[in-house]
Amino acid sequence: MQQRQFNVFSPLVVLSPGETFTWIMNKAQGASVTVQPSSGTSWPLEKSSYTVTPTASASAKVTGNTAATFTCTPPAKNVTTQKIIMTTKVAGPACDGASAAPGGYFIMLNESAETLIIAPDPANANYWPLPQPKYALPPNSWIAVAIPSDAANGTYPVTVTDKLGTPQCPQQGQPVIIVQTN
Repeated sequence: MQQRQFNVFSPLVVLSPGETFTWIMNKAQGASVTVQPSSGTSWPLEKSSYTVTPTASASAKVTGNTAATFTCTPPAKNVTTQKIIMTTKVAGPACDGASAAPGGYFIMLNESAETLIIAPDPANANYWPLPQPKYALPPNSWIAVAIPSDAANGTYPVTVTDKLGTPQCPQQGQPVIIVQTN
């Protein structure tokens, strides 16, 4: 999968440790934008600022593990706060499952040409800790999922299927989502 991309005016950017990603923008958003940390915030990225144009994206590498707020010059229209949130683990394929603390995030990747559906295992005796009843993960893409801050610690088996319900993880066995306070 190619590097993940984030528009410079995104209100939320969820990154994993050591990840390299790309800042992008389109022509309707202006000629040039500089992305930099907000005053007084820690900055988890390799460079202190990034300049992006519609024809020149900017590659950025995560070197820290702290959340941050950032600003754009010129500022984003209709966006009051821009945040970088860090996951505790590197993003992984949906069949690998995921783990995060309550109030945290995880990132799942889909490196296939099929849409994947992530849902609770019907045999799961535990409740489902995520805000949506299921998630559709488009082909060759990713999703960042927030664990509610009041989610109970536990291990939650999930199913990963295609749109027709065919299981997609036979080699790995059943993936799980682990909610655990660090």
